[in-house]
Amino acid sequence: MNFFLRGQIIWLFIPIAIETFHVPIQLWLYARNLLHPIAALVLSFCFMGLWVSFSVLAPLIDACVEQKFPDAWNGLFWARQVTGYLITLLYLAYFGFSCAAVHHWRSGKKAVDGTSSDGDIEMKA
Repeated sequence: MNFFLRGQIIWLFIPIAIETFHVPIQLWLYARNLLHPIAALVLSFCFMGLWVSFSVLAPLIDACVEQKFPDAWNGLFWARQVTGYLITLLYLAYFGFSCAAVHHWRSGKKAVDGTSSDGDIEMKA
């Protein structure tokens, strides 16, 4: 197996290898109520960017390889693309829910602190 084919195989599994560590850790934190809303927001944004970049760059790398791939490889490449775009949509939904969680967390924090939305202290009776 030459270098280009090995590079293509590795390129297929990089995001999945990263998710293999990320998802169980995040689920463990969520199950124990240790996942902060801002951490969820940042992680969802970063991993959505990871999948978008891999989904956009992968066809460019495939096009730059000066080699004819068998039809089975083409099917595998398209499966990788569809999977990448579907996971990107899932992370987009996760990003929206984490934005809502941060908003809810900040609203609750402001209610406890007694501050209004513009930073002024409210008068309490």
